[in-house]
Amino acid sequence: MKITNEINYPASVLRAAKGSVYKPQKDRIRVTELISPPLHRTLIMKHWDNIKVDVDDMLISMFGTAFHRFLAGYEDKDNVIFNQRFDARITGTNYILTGEPDKFNAATGLLEDYKTTSAWSFVYGGKEWEQQLNLYAYLLRKHGYNVTSLKINAFLRDWTYYQSIQKGAREYPKKRFHVCRIKLWNQDDTEKYITEKINDFIYNPERECTPKEKWEKPTTFAVMKDGRKSAMRVLPTQHEAEEWVSTNVKSRDLSKVDIVCRQGELVKCLRFCDVNKFCPYFKGGVNGNE
Repeated sequence: MKITNEINYPASVLRAAKGSVYKPQKDRIRVTELISPPLHRTLIMKHWDNIKVDVDDMLISMFGTAFHRFLAGYEDKDNVIFNQRFDARITGTNYILTGEPDKFNAATGLLEDYKTTSAWSFVYGGKEWEQQLNLYAYLLRKHGYNVTSLKINAFLRDWTYYQSIQKGAREYPKKRFHVCRIKLWNQDDTEKYITEKINDFIYNPERECTPKEKWEKPTTFAVMKDGRKSAMRVLPTQHEAEEWVSTNVKSRDLSKVDIVCRQGELVKCLRFCDVNKFCPYFKGGVNGNE
């Protein structure tokens, strides 16, 4: 992987960026890799020497790491494990699962993770946090620790009050900081999940990512009325929108009503995938098509 510095960040920032990059290893799979689609890891390993990432694109994750290390200096350290790596062999395979939980309190059994993320990543990407924390819990149990609860501390770095109060912004978070209690799986269920995922990596390394894995935001059709900011109705097809208008809008108001296409988006592919240009299924454009 080549780290570029197109807008000339200081040399220390460039060195920090290079120091934060880890090449995937064939027989070791990180928790964050296992919860991702197999194709992502396959493309990274296949194209490692040709992947280019600019320091500017890495800065946000570097800020997150720096913020976490800053907080660690103020934590109560009694019975608490910070950023310690744990490994365990995946049963029936040659793979080692490896992960580095942010914070674990051995006295209370509470496993915590800090997320410094974007507001929209919180909305669409938070679904992977349950898998991530439960895999960390699995590793801790393999090393003799008793995990009793899971929690995410999420800081939304680009959250704005203005967006949170906009009409129609029901998905947008209402505050900058969120505490998310995460469901704790038992060890058997976690092992079943790991087995299913690793088999997917072994037998389907180049399969296309699913709509869920792409964080697909579908195209919708909004019925808009003059003088009104929010939609009267949002429907999945043009036909359904037209049917709704014919049934629910009075004839005298038809001239004030318009149907607006809200183009869908492959959120992860477009904004959060560092190998999309090598992907055989991604063609660019809003929906992943040219």
